[in-house]
Amino acid sequence: MNTGVLLGSGTVGNVLDNAEGGEVLVMTGDAITFTGSGNTNAGEINLLGGAVTFDQDLINDANGTINGRGTLTVTGGLANYGRIRFAGGSSNVYGDVDNSGEVIVTGGTTADIHDPLQHTAGEIRVSEEGHLTTHSDANAAAGAEANITGVWTALGGITSAGDIELIDGGQVNGEALVNTGLLHGDGNIGNPMANQAGGEVRVGSGQRLRLTAAGCTNGGLIRNNGGAMVFREGLVSDANGVISGAGLFDFDGGLTLQGTMSLDSGVTDVFGPVYLSDANNSFVTVATGAHATFCDDVDHDGNEISVAASARVVFFGDVTGDGDFTGSGEVIFEGTYSPGNSPAAVSFEGDVSFGSQAVLAIEIGGPAAGDDHDQVNIGGELSADGTLLVSLLDGYEPAVGEEYVLLNFAEMTGKFDLSLPDLPGGLDWLTDCSAGSLALSVELLGDADRNGVVDAADYIALKRNLGAASGAGWGEGDFDADGDVDWSDLAILMGNLGQKAGGSSGTIPEPATLLLSALGVPAVLRRRGSIARR
Repeated sequence: MNTGVLLGSGTVGNVLDNAEGGEVLVMTGDAITFTGSGNTNAGEINLLGGAVTFDQDLINDANGTINGRGTLTVTGGLANYGRIRFAGGSSNVYGDVDNSGEVIVTGGTTADIHDPLQHTAGEIRVSEEGHLTTHSDANAAAGAEANITGVWTALGGITSAGDIELIDGGQVNGEALVNTGLLHGDGNIGNPMANQAGGEVRVGSGQRLRLTAAGCTNGGLIRNNGGAMVFREGLVSDANGVISGAGLFDFDGGLTLQGTMSLDSGVTDVFGPVYLSDANNSFVTVATGAHATFCDDVDHDGNEISVAASARVVFFGDVTGDGDFTGSGEVIFEGTYSPGNSPAAVSFEGDVSFGSQAVLAIEIGGPAAGDDHDQVNIGGELSADGTLLVSLLDGYEPAVGEEYVLLNFAEMTGKFDLSLPDLPGGLDWLTDCSAGSLALSVELLGDADRNGVVDAADYIALKRNLGAASGAGWGEGDFDADGDVDWSDLAILMGNLGQKAGGSSGTIPEPATLLLSALGVPAVLRRRGSIARR
């Protein structure tokens, strides 16, 4: 038993029993080797630049301290129940370490643990400007804590069921970090992280947690309590994974959501492209009173995006996919919304708004809604602005008389600017925005009664309204969609007089010819191209 001071260099064949009050002191250039088995320390082992070796094992009990800088080798393994404090320079530890006490790396100190570290209980603390490097496996059990203000480099990776907290910009990096415990705080994680079932990654108000490695996955809980959560190389959140809270989420490398994103009341900004997978029941829920903004593109092939009453979600990027939008809250598009990945019918339970720079992109490949052409069904109010952009699929050629109901809604305010594909000569689009829907149909120019032929009856309808200054529609003879009936409309009718659906010409009825002649209208007048609205 040692209760005094043991120092110098040499080999000790006795078992070390360093009692309280006892000290083993190893100065620079000194080296002591203990060859016996069953060594214990309840006093102090002070390394002041030297080396101490235990050929067998060492137990550092609850009252024991290993302190300083130098080299500690415990071939049979070190069990720590007390304190290991690295200070004042560089230290190296060889042999397995099982920690149930304290391991402290002070500022300005580097400590390298070269063999496996089992953090069973207690605390690992790395102070600001301190640097801990574990070269082999590092495992933290439930209840074990690691508080990192400096840097922990885990070259052999970390498997943690414990509590790892990053403080004031602390860093953990290295190989894979598998978390089934709690990983939280303010700092940077450079490891590829796998947050597994039972694990939680959490950031608090005013904190910023940055994960910078590729290959991060979530099968547990990622929770934002008003801070900033950044995944610089993206995240895959699997079918069991949950992302929740309010604050800033930055998925710079993209988010693949196979599970649930649940956004609480308050303000949430989501940066980076988001993909809601169609392979799983992926959900986004926006709680009552929440204001959520998705700043980049969203591919919504998931189960649903649910926006609760008094909640709002804004999309500034392009939104695609055939997933539905449920809930009575408001959905606002400021970018391009393209329902479906091919024609699809998509439903919104609440209100929908399109901003002044927004585009609603609709594809038409046939008359059947959902199968042949896109359709958007809105249970609440449609606030229309921006552009309704219609394109034809795969060389599709619309036929005269075909109608395409593009939108259904409870009520509508505002209007879209229309961008419609060209049709063959003599044909034009007719828009009908009434009775809770917006529909397009293909009509013969001049065919006011839409019976498939431009004839005297159409001329009579136009003549009856000729000179109307406003409020006119297709049926009244306004074929250039400017709201009045004038000589331009008559020119359009004359240019198509006698035309039938399918492109054939019929005999122009004599009454119409006589009336046109009476008006002094030339036999052939050019049509002015336009988009007709009703």
